[in-house]
Amino acid sequence: MTTTGSTNSTESTLKLTHPSPNEMRVERLFDAPRQLVWDAHTKAELIRQWMLGMDGWSMPVCEFDAREGGSFRYEWRQDETGAGMGLSGTIFEFSPIDRLVADERFDDPWYPGQCVNTTVFEDTTMPGGSLGTRLTVTSRWDSAEAMAVAFSTDMVEGMTETYDRLADVLAALVGATTLPEITVEIVELPEQRIARLRGTLGDAQSQWGRTMELAAPVLREPGVKRASILRAEDVAGGGVGPTAQYDTAVILPAGVDVPSGLTVDAIQAGRYARATYVGGYEGLGGAWARFVDRWLPTSGERVAPGAAFEVYREDGPPPVTELFLPLV
Repeated sequence: MTTTGSTNSTESTLKLTHPSPNEMRVERLFDAPRQLVWDAHTKAELIRQWMLGMDGWSMPVCEFDAREGGSFRYEWRQDETGAGMGLSGTIFEFSPIDRLVADERFDDPWYPGQCVNTTVFEDTTMPGGSLGTRLTVTSRWDSAEAMAVAFSTDMVEGMTETYDRLADVLAALVGATTLPEITVEIVELPEQRIARLRGTLGDAQSQWGRTMELAAPVLREPGVKRASILRAEDVAGGGVGPTAQYDTAVILPAGVDVPSGLTVDAIQAGRYARATYVGGYEGLGGAWARFVDRWLPTSGERVAPGAAFEVYREDGPPPVTELFLPLV
């Protein structure tokens, strides 16, 4: 069974179909890059700005563990009456920036069984010619009866308002994104010998302090550089979150001993894109955004598996940071 319908909105048309008796598919276009639309679905600080349903609701609890096997927790509050609603779920598939599959479980079940949502993110050309994103969400209930219960509420109206709100959030992100300038060049790097401390991005601040404390005996040695290291596939794929693997390290030239408490390792030799950013550390996130979201898609280059890393040079003030992405 397939039925079609549409709901007008300020940004585009929300298309609603039923591919099978127990499935609903919603399609919506957004005039924003796919990376931003992905971020808006996987970063709690953005989710809570738009996933609110009908007007008059707020989202005091929004937790999202952005990884396959991770979980999420949302709680909403009706501001006028104080009524509340909660939902939890498990992420079955997490494929930045293409596909997200998760179930949903309401604290007070209002339909029988389970619902699994598959969200697909695709590049598309908007009517005005800009590069936008086609978002397709397929919801599958255990039965046609369960879907009928869901449709007996104001769910569709709430989805329409929710996606209109998402369009506004994305427009603000696109319009307000004043990213710092960078210069990019392609370089061949030899193997980089490092001494590292492994952890997660959520512990970056304390981990950095611990690493630099352990590395203090060699920091003044010629050629020693301070660095931070992430997995290239996380950086390029938008999967960077508080649980992402994160190394703080020092790059060690030959002849410099590995400080006690740190693990000796290496960043592989190869072809890298090197972006140079001049400015304070508070601008590093914006520098990476310009590097990955703007330079990379137009460069014709592809990121290789390996380490993406930052090297902090002592040329400041202002500080100078080099950002590296391994290339195929």
